[in-house]
Amino acid sequence: MYWQYYFGNGKMLLQRPFEEVLKSGKPDYPFCLGWANHSWQTDSWSPSMKKKEGKTIIMEQFYGGEKQYAEHFMYNLPAFKDKRYMTVDGKPIFVIWNPADHTEEISLLMKTWRRLAVENGLSGIHFIGSQGVGIPLEEMRKQGFDAVYQNRQIQALINADKYTFWVKLKCLMQKLMYPGFMYPITDVSKRYRTLATDDAKLKDVYPTLISGYDRSPRSGKEAIIFHNFTPEVWRKHVRDVFSYIKDKDYEHNIVMLKSWNEWGESNYMEPDQRYGTAFLDILKEEINRL
Repeated sequence: MYWQYYFGNGKMLLQRPFEEVLKSGKPDYPFCLGWANHSWQTDSWSPSMKKKEGKTIIMEQFYGGEKQYAEHFMYNLPAFKDKRYMTVDGKPIFVIWNPADHTEEISLLMKTWRRLAVENGLSGIHFIGSQGVGIPLEEMRKQGFDAVYQNRQIQALINADKYTFWVKLKCLMQKLMYPGFMYPITDVSKRYRTLATDDAKLKDVYPTLISGYDRSPRSGKEAIIFHNFTPEVWRKHVRDVFSYIKDKDYEHNIVMLKSWNEWGESNYMEPDQRYGTAFLDILKEEINRL
């Protein structure tokens, strides 16, 4: 899935890599698109910026109504018709990152796109919304999503043992060792099962694999950090997530992966100096076991 930064008013960022994939026909590998519908702010890139400058908008997400949504659809239509584009029940997949931002506008976008899809020879659009912590599944269904994917489970993992004596003690020790840290450095080897829930067995809920997490390059002392995220723990996490989908039909047998190359959050699958290709190798092995 390629993230798309479409801000409205004709503004986009980082669109060239996918446009070249579409134009060149390479790689000949299945893909879909996701809309990262959020503003860009300075404090997303460096913790020091927030203190020095305050929270400054770099690029603002704009919701411009049906005309903008029609333009956005037509921009993506060549991709939807590409033979490589992934579908569910014959409908191109499209992911929306933040369903809670301007919910009425997002519902209007989905309604507009479904109409335009049929008018342009498609069966429809399979809309998948990111299910943040605290967003009820039924609410997202009512909003118009065909499916959701479990995401932002990072905070849920932190909350799993947030109030126990040992966690409070650990937080105290960490504050002594790393003054100013707000969140516990979580031992994910003991908490990886909290990254997926039983809802992931449902036809319209897709679980997520999380390939590590350490946001300190961006958040500094406010970072959430996964400790002990070794290849062995990764294998356990993959098997746990796959257990939720083993009985699903082929069309809805989907797992999201966060992420392939999010180096700013130590959330990646690409080879590194520490583990080499271990995470990729394990994922291949576990897929072959299905």
